[in-house]
Amino acid sequence: MVEIKLPMAVFTFSCAAVAFYNGFNVIINGGVGKNGSTVAGTSVLSPVIPFGLVIVPAYIIYRKSIDGVYENNPVLYILAFGLVTSKVTNRLVVAHMTKNEMEYLDSALLGPSMLFLNQYFNFYIAEYNVLWLCLIWTTFDLLKYSSQVCLEICDHLKIELFKMPSNVNVSGSTRAYASQTSSSSSTPSASSSSHRNGMNLTPAPSKLGPRGKMREQRHRPQ
Repeated sequence: MVEIKLPMAVFTFSCAAVAFYNGFNVIINGGVGKNGSTVAGTSVLSPVIPFGLVIVPAYIIYRKSIDGVYENNPVLYILAFGLVTSKVTNRLVVAHMTKNEMEYLDSALLGPSMLFLNQYFNFYIAEYNVLWLCLIWTTFDLLKYSSQVCLEICDHLKIELFKMPSNVNVSGSTRAYASQTSSSSSTPSASSSSHRNGMNLTPAPSKLGPRGKMREQRHRPQ
């Protein structure tokens, strides 16, 4: 009987292989920007530096830990460094969309720095407690950054976030939109049915002169 973890492992390695292939394809062929650069005008290898500032300390802390902080608390460890990676990814997306530069150092790196400095000073505090502090700080920093980006976007677009303005008549606007939609949809149907029946609803231009128009008005029934 095939174990459940085997198909999951095959699927994970397949997705990783596709991701690595696409990444190396971009590195070899260049980006969509000028001279093979990115849209922001930077090198396609520039995201390696901020991600390296997260992955390299994570590996060093894992290898230098005497309490086995990764082996004993894998979920907590992955969540802490995963949130740091999420913050770096969000900053890369914002820098890509706005075509601005991105600083390599970030406030989220303060969490891994706690673990690194604790190991440097001969484990002054228990690594498990420092790992919890790292998780709490990275969570707070990511939520703060995400809310700041959302508020800046809403302020620029002059829209509200998760709320409706009190001076907007939603029911009246909905009825007006429904009536406008129904009238616009009924007009083409009426014209199409008249064309199918051989009727021309467009009034023909009058070819009568001034005397003909006066005679027509004179004989028009009252």
